[in-house]
Amino acid sequence: MYNVYIVTPEEKLQKVKEIEQEFNRKVDELKAALRVDIRAITQDMDNRKIEQVRKELQSTL
Repeated sequence: MYNVYIVTPEEKLQKVKEIEQEFNRKVDELKAALRVDIRAITQDMDNRKIEQVRKELQSTL
């Protein structure tokens, strides 16, 4: 025996909207995490460049 559920178009639309909101929330979380990663990488690159220039200056003195 099976349970049969009747779903109205409004209920389907509501479910689609809920899924869309959850999807958008997860996309926003991923974007935020990516921004943090990019900042960290950029900062690391900046620090390496600063260290490289410092060493070059010391070697010329």
